Amino acid sequence: MIVSKSEFISELQQYTQSHILAVQKLETASDEALQARPQLNAWNALECIEHLNQYGRYYIPEMSTAIANYKGKASDEFKPGLLGNYFAQMMLPSHTKKIKSMKSYNPIGKQLGREVLVEFLRQQQELLVILQKCEQVNLTKVKCNISLTKLLKLRLGDTLRVVIYHNARHMLQAQKALEG
Repeated sequence: MIVSKSEFISELQQYTQSHILAVQKLETASDEALQARPQLNAWNALECIEHLNQYGRYYIPEMSTAIANYKGKASDEFKPGLLGNYFAQMMLPSHTKKIKSMKSYNPIGKQLGREVLVEFLRQQQELLVILQKCEQVNLTKVKCNISLTKLLKLRLGDTLRVVIYHNARHMLQAQKALEG
């Protein structure tokens, strides 16, 4: 399935804007509410956001470098890859099956404060810049390493969907944690 790049980017920008608004709402919560666990071993709201920050620390530079190094022509379309599409669909909040986090990306038990929210907001602004720069590249031909293994690369468009849908999934989890 080939999609229009402008519609594709617009959808991801809308997701990202909604994540910014959701975290701005989290900023109004008390420290106690942000650190409260809905269940014994469940992540609190700050841990959900820190988990996203951890992935952002990997993927934002990875995507920025891939865009900067691209020397080809831009394209008005994006064609998802088989594996990338699978990973992206798994990250959607509507995919209700739990996905176990890699140990290195599990923030449970870390001492976290409001700086987690500030970092996430900064990362979302960086993501919006990346989405803007995507107008100048071919989302199908630009490839990004993934955090799981250096043996696989995903198309930039798929990488963007994985990261942003993953954000959506854990933003929902953070909001639920806050609600208790």
